[in-house]
Amino acid sequence: MNDMAWSYNSDYLFVATGKDDGGVVEVMSLNEPTLSAIDTLYAHTGISYCLRIDPTYRKLAVGAADSLVTLWSLDELYCYKSIGGLE
Repeated sequence: MNDMAWSYNSDYLFVATGKDDGGVVEVMSLNEPTLSAIDTLYAHTGISYCLRIDPTYRKLAVGAADSLVTLWSLDELYCYKSIGGLE
């Protein structure tokens, strides 16, 4: 785990990390008696280092070792923009 952020109602935890196939963001549910992964966002080709949620809790930014920042919609959990060339 490299970074984490809570959803607006603290029901979900977003965790930036890495796996064998690149950088991911794990979406964890806190509604159940135990913490459990409910979705995985395959965000980058390099390890995901950091993430931030905007003040309206509608967008997620993820930065990684591949010199990219991806922007995600939290309403639908899809990547709508990648910004490259960041070193």
